[in-house]
Amino acid sequence: MLLVNELRIGNLIKNLEGTFCKVESLTKVGGIGATCNPVSKKYGGFVEEFDEIPLTEKILMDFGFEKIKISESILGYKKDILYLSNDFRFIVYDDRINYLTTIIKSVHRLQNLYFFLTSEELQLK
Repeated sequence: MLLVNELRIGNLIKNLEGTFCKVESLTKVGGIGATCNPVSKKYGGFVEEFDEIPLTEKILMDFGFEKIKISESILGYKKDILYLSNDFRFIVYDDRINYLTTIIKSVHRLQNLYFFLTSEELQLK
């Protein structure tokens, strides 16, 4: 379920037809303005008219993540300082210790986490 208070301008979501959309505006009452591809159509509606984009390996690769061996027992993905396990768990990682935390299930949550850690937007290639 998509919650408007989890969204930021620039997040990727999808409309009810399944088309990817980029959030361009938000209102306090759940209104969302978005540009939906492939034709860059402007679209406005309420949060109920949009949904999360499930995170997949293909999307991670499109964001520039690389597949890596994180430790002897953990395979996953890395981009800059962000590590995810194969099941998309956020990993707090230093050279000796790995902590598996919450599962990142959607693209907008991944974008928000990446921004929080790096102060940069996560961009599709």
